[in-house]
Amino acid sequence: MNRPDQIAAEPTRRHYSCAGCMVQLPDRRTWLLGGLCSTCRAEQDKRDFGNRLQAVLATVPAIHREINFRDRRIVQWVPSLKLRHMAETSVSAQQVTLYGPPGAGKSTLAAAMLNHLIKAAMSGDKAAMARVESGRFVRAEALGEARSQHALGADEAPLVAVAMNCSLLILDDLGKEDRRKREAVVQVLRTRHVDERPTIVTTELGPDAIVSSYASEGVDGTHLMRRLFTSPAIPIEVLR
Repeated sequence: MNRPDQIAAEPTRRHYSCAGCMVQLPDRRTWLLGGLCSTCRAEQDKRDFGNRLQAVLATVPAIHREINFRDRRIVQWVPSLKLRHMAETSVSAQQVTLYGPPGAGKSTLAAAMLNHLIKAAMSGDKAAMARVESGRFVRAEALGEARSQHALGADEAPLVAVAMNCSLLILDDLGKEDRRKREAVVQVLRTRHVDERPTIVTTELGPDAIVSSYASEGVDGTHLMRRLFTSPAIPIEVLR
């Protein structure tokens, strides 16, 4: 604890040094707000943002974390115009749906879209920075499981709350979730649509299958289908 004479003397202190490089700070207020000069503050902010992006990337399955649009598996089997379209929509579209048969590479391409955004954000693209800052890659089945295992009467399951509110959600394998636990998935999609938060969805289900599959669970399957397929919906052929 400071002695009274120290407390009394502190306001009259004339020189305040940056905690990073020891350069003299302009005033006491700057020193109290973190003790960093503008250069060190900018470097610290850049490191903090990089750490947040690493946390985003950590939510992606390890097999897809290094994937990008230049990967040989993608370049050989996806037309260049489609790849360019994916790159553009990853930055601008509110809702993107990648659909196709099992093994088509939907999850791989969704991860490539995320990595494209992360690279753009690290390069200083303001739109990409805002979009990807708290992004998450979540499997649809994990949402239902998270809510079913959460205590009744408590706040929303943490994973479901994150999926609703993150800056960008990649919802992987829509339709693979337990039919009895689809409420969480539908609610996440509805909430993000109302709040206009960007979402990338991968699914094996085409428009008709979405209608029939989700209508049977007491959900307006037609409304869900329109939400998913009126936006950019990109059919994916099987990657070999």
